[in-house]
Amino acid sequence: MQNRDDLIGLICRLAAVPSFTTYEDRIHPLVREIAAMQPLAEMQRIPENNLLIRMPGRPELRPVALAAHLDKINHFCADREEPVYIGRDADRLTGVLDDSMGVGICLSLLLKAAPESWPPLYLLLSECEEGTGLREHPHLLRDGGEGWHHGIGAERLSQYLRAQDAAPALTITVDVTPKFQGKLGLAIYTNHWELNEVEPSEELVRRTEEVCEAFVKIEPRLTRHNNSNDYLVYGCEFNVDPARPSVSVALEAAVHPNHRADEQVHIGDILDLASMIERFLADASELSWLKI
Repeated sequence: MQNRDDLIGLICRLAAVPSFTTYEDRIHPLVREIAAMQPLAEMQRIPENNLLIRMPGRPELRPVALAAHLDKINHFCADREEPVYIGRDADRLTGVLDDSMGVGICLSLLLKAAPESWPPLYLLLSECEEGTGLREHPHLLRDGGEGWHHGIGAERLSQYLRAQDAAPALTITVDVTPKFQGKLGLAIYTNHWELNEVEPSEELVRRTEEVCEAFVKIEPRLTRHNNSNDYLVYGCEFNVDPARPSVSVALEAAVHPNHRADEQVHIGDILDLASMIERFLADASELSWLKI
């Protein structure tokens, strides 16, 4: 299970880095430092600012990807390089937590990975998930945002893995959701085909339902919603071939307010979300379609 102080401290370190959209490379050294603590992990940069980390696991199981986005919205109207404020009290974190929380959970699970019992892992850490800067203040982006678009990082990571014939069987995107309007809450997004152009096969729907049921069994307070983030891109890119279905879901902790410099996430939600994924990975071999 998750160590409270280690995980929350890790998220705070990540949240302080001004890795705004198109400047995600600013957080690469810290991610590299953390990943180096897992001696079995291999990390590579996928141009422009994406990171792919691979972790070995049980060879008879297909890979599972944990995904989060590296970019933060620049709320400061300046080319700011000094640390971003992050506050912490007994119950909540306050700061730019979208998606420092997700990156922190993914890295903490990398450090806890159990190759003898977990599937092989990919960490997909993407650039340019946030569309706010592209729409509202492109002058704060590199090259004025020229050549960038919302979701390009997830596209680049997906297309790289597809070119290697190495698409994961399951991608779990970890992010924050405004769905709970200030209350505690954990959500799972599942039916990406309702929001992208995928025509789901019966097998993709069945496997998605199986994953959803497995998570709800672990954490009964998990509620089902849907919204737009990188999970839509992974759901589309990894299902180009309907004969090889790849499940994409997102696990989301409540955030309020949303898309502001003073976002708040409850520590209890963070710990429960991380522990839920850890338990799922430990039991993943029960999913028959994960076996090679």
